[in-house]
Amino acid sequence: GKRAKNTSAEAKKNDCAERLRKKQQQLFEKDKARRKKANDAVAKAKEEEERRRGHELLAARMEEQRVAREAQAQIKADHAEQERLQAIKEAREHRAHEEREAKLEKERRKKEEAEAEALRKEAEAKTKLEVVRLRKVDDERKRKEGERKV
Repeated sequence: GKRAKNTSAEAKKNDCAERLRKKQQQLFEKDKARRKKANDAVAKAKEEEERRRGHELLAARMEEQRVAREAQAQIKADHAEQERLQAIKEAREHRAHEEREAKLEKERRKKEEAEAEALRKEAEAKTKLEVVRLRKVDDERKRKEGERKV
């Protein structure tokens, strides 16, 4: 009977060991599942963070591009305005130059007309003098002829 008793005690001991091993295995499995769950949660959070950061980067990049486009457009507008003002300034200068030229031309014409008038009057005076002189010469000739007749 001693052998059977021993076997029974051994069986009990083995049974106990087996239960302990099963319990440990269960704890290990639970722990493993908990760790996996935690790791998955961390990974998911990281992924979300990456995605969010990606969106933020994209949004920031798009904002930068928008600002750059606006700045570019402003530069273009400023440049166009500058060119417009330059064109106005040049047109004004051109007009002023033409007006000066026209004024000078008018003054020159006036001067030429005055000179021509002076020359005309001088010629007229010379002609009158010449007519008077010729009349005198003619009168003198007639007088001489008259003296000869007498």
